[in-house]
Amino acid sequence: MKSTSKVTVVTSCFALLTTQAQAQNFPPLQISADPSARYEVLDVTQRADGMFEIVTKRTGKSGISYAKRLVDCRSQTAKYLGDGETLESMERSKPSPRMGPLVEGSSTHAVAMYACTHGATLAAK
Repeated sequence: MKSTSKVTVVTSCFALLTTQAQAQNFPPLQISADPSARYEVLDVTQRADGMFEIVTKRTGKSGISYAKRLVDCRSQTAKYLGDGETLESMERSKPSPRMGPLVEGSSTHAVAMYACTHGATLAAK
């Protein structure tokens, strides 16, 4: 019974996250490294340590995928906190062990620049 409760809570959280993203109308995210895909920002959160957590949805030829990244604007580093074909699988996936430098032109670089440029304003909403 406990696992059913957890699934219900997780599903409810993701439904809320999607609804919040639609309500916030995040500015569009352009990824030049992946021009045939459409990226949407679902959530941006600023942590107490100043870093940002940003959740994105990618829709492309291979289908839909979700990613949650941790971005440190000061050190220009980032890492994946999770990714998957659904929000639920993204949350269940294991995070990358370490932060890595941003590679200009990569999708993570574009997402990080978005978080660093818009993050504080969006997280405050």
